[in-house]
Amino acid sequence: MKVKIRCPNGEIKTPKECLDAEKSLPTPILKKVLEGVLKESTPRDRVRFGATKITTNCLRQSFYQITEEQILDLDKLWILSRGHAFHDHFDFGKNEVFVEKKFKDFDVIGFIDGIDNNVLYELKTTSNIPEEPQDHHVLQAQAYYSMYPDKDKIDKIMLVYLSLSTIKTFEVPKRDIIPWIESRGHQLATALKTKTPPPKEKTWLCSYCPFLDICENHKVEKKESVKREVDKILYNKKEKKKVETWKDIFNNG
Repeated sequence: MKVKIRCPNGEIKTPKECLDAEKSLPTPILKKVLEGVLKESTPRDRVRFGATKITTNCLRQSFYQITEEQILDLDKLWILSRGHAFHDHFDFGKNEVFVEKKFKDFDVIGFIDGIDNNVLYELKTTSNIPEEPQDHHVLQAQAYYSMYPDKDKIDKIMLVYLSLSTIKTFEVPKRDIIPWIESRGHQLATALKTKTPPPKEKTWLCSYCPFLDICENHKVEKKESVKREVDKILYNKKEKKKVETWKDIFNNG
């Protein structure tokens, strides 16, 4: 991921330049806000994805996050940093549990927020707590459960939404979704290898995607879009969710 920072005065800088020159925040706070983007990625022999790159609503967005330069506002980084502070506040029996699953051509990793009394917790900080858990958050929690080596000892998966004023919890069904993770990961790995973005996965979140303009300039073959929708139907039928009709598939391709 190639990241630059938009400073309060509108200038675009590298994270290191921002740390050295930005005076709008006290240095200790600025260091913490920039902590994640100051780390340089270590070159690896194998392709490795964070679980959220797989469980996202749109693999095409994950593709762009990896291949395109991103310009982030300090305000957005502050929100992320505040979320990490929330997570660090709680003392689970096991905090920040690293999980990894190796597949043929790539690896998937993640960090479970906490495990306590045989309950796996995934925490989400937000300004507005949803009425129902968001699908990609459910899949993220299920992915961590699936990748956890002692998942037979897990009795529950709990998805916890936290705001500055309240907390809301949802119990997530325990499902081993390793085959789905492998399929999604293979699709993303192939897209990176061929330098061809995956098909669009249209949702209401598209309007908020930082790569919307780039995405709309790419053309995707109809057969690729159909294959994606068929895969989605097979998965959704298994999960007993509402699926799109064949008419929708061909109209949205």
